[in-house]
Amino acid sequence: MSRLLRAISFCVLIVIMFCFSGPAWAVGSKQLAKDAKKYDGKVVTFTGEVIGDTMERKDGVWLNINDDPYSRQGRVRHLAGFNHGQGVLVPKKLVGKIAAGRYGFRGDIVRVRGVFHANSPKQGGDMMISATSIHIIKTGFAMPLPISARKISLAFFWLLAAMIVLILWTWRQRRAKH
Repeated sequence: MSRLLRAISFCVLIVIMFCFSGPAWAVGSKQLAKDAKKYDGKVVTFTGEVIGDTMERKDGVWLNINDDPYSRQGRVRHLAGFNHGQGVLVPKKLVGKIAAGRYGFRGDIVRVRGVFHANSPKQGGDMMISATSIHIIKTGFAMPLPISARKISLAFFWLLAAMIVLILWTWRQRRAKH
């Protein structure tokens, strides 16, 4: 009997946890922009790469989190489409050490849970997420940036062309003096 009672208690506890935590919609930035009214005031989960500068303010730290196709590639192989992401305000105590992406460095991939605001009056009408939790899924890393053989060839071609023009100009200047 006590085994059955423990099992029932455990199930009731799980149900209560789900009821009070509320659903968190796993969404992307395109979905949030398209259906902003649907998600306004709702708890959402947003995943992407932290990019740009982290901006510390008195009410928290602003992060720009990209969830475009580039943020999901280990290394950018093909450029197509647009960058898109979402502004997220994270309480200072939750931020810790987050590495933001920039040229030559892939930022941390994070999962944020928080309340989505389609038009936040506190933040001047910005579309944003007020984070309640943030977890680093994958840490950022330096990306070696190889120079293509085509670019090297073009550089030598234009260097050679400039040298020829300089030689011809110098020769013409000397010839004009005599």
